[in-house]
Amino acid sequence: GPLPAPIQYPGVASLTVDPQYNADTGAHDEAILTLATPLDFSGPAVQPIPLVPVGWQPTAQTRFTLSGWGKTAVNQPGEDNSSDPAPDQLQLNGNIKWSASGCNVYVSSTTHQRIFDSSLMLCAGQAGNDACQGDSGGPLAVQVNGVWSLAGIVSSGAGCGAGTPGLYTRVASSAINGFVASRGAVNTPPDPYTPPVPDPPAPPVVTPVPPPLAVPVAIPKDPATPIAKPTKVTDTLAPAAKITKIRCTKTVCTLDVRVTDPSPSSGVARLDAQVTTSYQATCTKAGKHRACTKRVVHKLKATKQKAAGTYRVVTPKLRKGTQTFSLTAADAAGNRQRKPTVLTRRLG
Repeated sequence: GPLPAPIQYPGVASLTVDPQYNADTGAHDEAILTLATPLDFSGPAVQPIPLVPVGWQPTAQTRFTLSGWGKTAVNQPGEDNSSDPAPDQLQLNGNIKWSASGCNVYVSSTTHQRIFDSSLMLCAGQAGNDACQGDSGGPLAVQVNGVWSLAGIVSSGAGCGAGTPGLYTRVASSAINGFVASRGAVNTPPDPYTPPVPDPPAPPVVTPVPPPLAVPVAIPKDPATPIAKPTKVTDTLAPAAKITKIRCTKTVCTLDVRVTDPSPSSGVARLDAQVTTSYQATCTKAGKHRACTKRVVHKLKATKQKAAGTYRVVTPKLRKGTQTFSLTAADAAGNRQRKPTVLTRRLG
């Protein structure tokens, strides 16, 4: 509906994109716009919104509110864009549902695969309830303990409202929350603006009267306070490997991997990688031939790249079949990733 007056139109002084943004996977799809002039929060027209707490997770009963000036027509299946013109009033949709598994495999074109990462993305929306062109960068809001908070940022999707849920940047991620909060966003709304109070008038000048002479008294010194030794911080958290990009020919696959080690970090020590090839063959048992599945395991070398925590893994020539990649990271303190990172591809 129409916005309450007065409407504010500040200019944009600078744009800061998250340095971890990955155009191939869509990870860390967020940026900060620094306004040229501050906003006035004294009226109802413009108010800040806090970020959801780090680690916050929606449930099946969670309902989001999506707002924006994007297109409003619902696409038919297979349509990439909507021909509906952008509206001249702010649109609100208060019945966006969270989808737990609708974005596990997300393909935006025949040549580009976008992998849904639940640690960095939210998957939400149903047929007829979705973001569309012109809504990108807009807020996906939710009430947390009775306070409207920012849970997601409109990122991407396949068409508009055709049934495939949309992808939203997950503000509850510690990395994303930290990036946004460190550049001026707030986790709690600021106090409403109040005009400055004028200084009180200066008091009259009074000539001081010298005090009477005092008898010196010895004051005992406090006992020496021992200096506390700094607490030693021990690295007990395991690192985690994430596949950021995979490229395969008919026989060889190349993987780009990023390893993150939570603070306090002793540093990443190594990345162990292997691929298991499963293929159909003919086996002989008791003199009879029958179809069976055979498996071949190859240990892979992870080569460290220039950027901190990044590795590249290149396979040897692989036979046709299903390739299951398994990656496990370890840090210098001996902490090892408990659950390997697994990705499956089909060759041939």
